[in-house]
Amino acid sequence: VWRVFGVLAALYCFLFGLDLMGVSFKALGGKGAGKLFAITENPISGLMVGILATVLVQSSSTSTSIVVGLVAAGQLAVHNAIPIVMGANIGTSVTNTIVSMAHVGERKELERAFSGATVHDMFNMLSVIVLLPVEVVVGAIQRDGGPIYWLSMTMADAIVSKSEVTFPSPIKAIVNPIVDHFLDPDKAVIKAMSLGPPPAVASDALGCEGDCSTSFCVSKAMHAAWAKVDEAGLLSLPACPQELCGEGFECLQNAASFYAEYIEEGEIIASGFLKPLGDVAGGAVALVCSLLAICFSLFCLVKLLHALMIGKAKVMILRATSMNDYLAMGVGGILTFVVQSSSVVTSALTPLCGLGLMTVEKMLPVTLG
Repeated sequence: VWRVFGVLAALYCFLFGLDLMGVSFKALGGKGAGKLFAITENPISGLMVGILATVLVQSSSTSTSIVVGLVAAGQLAVHNAIPIVMGANIGTSVTNTIVSMAHVGERKELERAFSGATVHDMFNMLSVIVLLPVEVVVGAIQRDGGPIYWLSMTMADAIVSKSEVTFPSPIKAIVNPIVDHFLDPDKAVIKAMSLGPPPAVASDALGCEGDCSTSFCVSKAMHAAWAKVDEAGLLSLPACPQELCGEGFECLQNAASFYAEYIEEGEIIASGFLKPLGDVAGGAVALVCSLLAICFSLFCLVKLLHALMIGKAKVMILRATSMNDYLAMGVGGILTFVVQSSSVVTSALTPLCGLGLMTVEKMLPVTLG
C-alpha cells in the first residue's frame, strides 16, 4: 500500500516540477533568457542537445518532459523540439549498452548482451537517420515544419481543438496553489511582451504634419494586452490623428515610452516568495528547483513502479519470447507504458539476451514496442 501512495506522491511531485518549470521559463524568457535556446534552430544542434541531455540525466522521460515544458512556455517552437526528442531517443539507448557491460567477464554472454542492447540503439539511430532529413528538407521547402510537425499539430488540433472553449485543468488546480507560492507570473506582461513594441508612424505618412516621431500605431491586440498591464497609464496616452495608422490600429503618442516603462521594464513575477529576487534570479532558482523535483520524482517513480511491477514484468517478458512478433511488440509497449521508462524495459531485457533466455531476433519486436 505504501508503494502505491509513494507512486501517487512521486507523480504529484513530477507534475509540480513540470508546472514550476513552465512558469520559471516564462519568467526567464520574458527577460531574454529564451535566446539561450536559439541553438536549437539548427536541427543537428538540437539533436546533439537531446542526446547529451538524456545521457547526462539517464532518462528520456526527464529530457522530453523538459522539452514539453519549454514548448508549453513558448520558449521553444514545436518544429525545433522534434530533433531534440529524436536525440533523446538516441541518448536513452546508452543505458542498456552500459548494462550489457556487466557480462564483460564472459565473452559469449557479453557478445549476446551487447547484440541485444544495440537493437535499441540501431532502431533509434536508423529512425533518426531516415526521419530527420525528411523533416528538415520538407520543413525548409514549406518554410514551417515537416511531416512529423504536421502530424503532431493535426493530432493536437483533433484532441484539443482550435475552438475558443477552454476547460479548467484538474491537474493545474491541484498543483498551482503550491507553484504560486514559489512564483506567479504576470501573464498580461508576458502577452504584451510577445506582441513586441508598437511601430512608429512613418515620417511620410498621409496626414503627418510636422514631427510625428512621438506617434505610434497600436494594434487592437496590443491595446487589449496593454490595458491588462496598466489601464490607467494606457488611457493617459494622448491620441493622434487616426489616419496616420489606418484601419485596425489606434494612433497614440508616447506609446513607445509606455511599452518601455510598463512592459519591457515591468516585473514578470507578480507574486510568490521568489519575487524579491527579480525575474531572472527568481526564474533561475525556480528552474533549478523544478529540475530537481522532476529528476527526483522520476527516479522514485521508476523505482517504485519497478518494485511493483518487476515480478509481473518478468513473467510477461518470458511469455513474450514465445509469442508472435506482433504480440511481443504489444507486450513491450504495455511494459514501457506501465514502467514509464524504455530504458528500464530494455535494460531488463539485455541480461536475458546475455544469458541466452531471449534471442536477438525476439529482442527486436519487444524493443519496438
